[in-house]
Amino acid sequence: MNNLLYGFIVVIGIWTATTAVSLIKRNTKVDIWGALVWVLIGGLIGARLYHVASLWGYYSQNPGAIIAIWQGGLGIYGGLIGGAIALVTYSRLHHLPILQLLDLVALGLPLGQAIGRWGNYFRQELYGLPTQLPWGIYIAPENRLWQVMPFSHFHPLFLYESLGCLVIFGILVGLALSEAAPGGRVERVDGALFLIYIALYGILRFTLEPLRIESWTLGSVNVAEAISALLTITGIVLLVILWKKKHPSKLT
Repeated sequence: MNNLLYGFIVVIGIWTATTAVSLIKRNTKVDIWGALVWVLIGGLIGARLYHVASLWGYYSQNPGAIIAIWQGGLGIYGGLIGGAIALVTYSRLHHLPILQLLDLVALGLPLGQAIGRWGNYFRQELYGLPTQLPWGIYIAPENRLWQVMPFSHFHPLFLYESLGCLVIFGILVGLALSEAAPGGRVERVDGALFLIYIALYGILRFTLEPLRIESWTLGSVNVAEAISALLTITGIVLLVILWKKKHPSKLT
């Protein structure tokens, strides 16, 4: 039952996010729903591969479980990479500007994530370190990791990320609407919304990562933290480059 609720909420998140993008960018000539199919397939494959790689010790001994995606186990960063590869392929096949497509995806992603994260609530997963804060979430013993078995209430990481993604969505929608408004203060720069998204999400994930009980590490490096930092730095640097190309007269 929990798996069905998880899947239902993920579907609702995808549908809501895509509908929102269709309304915000209703004048676009891009087939948003058509592009969604490509992004979903690529994102799903990438997200699963990331998860499997992060727990390779288990999956190498249980290869049949690799395809058991209905049991949960998706990594957002793998989804971003897989979805981006699929979107580039889609843009080339349909001769569409990739930066504009990435901006459309960036508008929908944080809303889809904000809704989809509530699937973790029903599966009692994506909880953080033990806490006595009043909003700590109760986790049943059978769903607790062995490291924290004596505790009962934990940081609701899924909620923190959901709220953070809603904030990111609000920022991006505000920018998108300002770009479209006649005489708006925000000048349209293709790719900027996507770069702002990856920078802000990188900050959000980097901030929340220390609250996780288990993290994928390579040696002493926390993989998610490293990717988060790289995304944030890359987003900021490329934004500066785009801005300078748009305003070459302001180069010093």
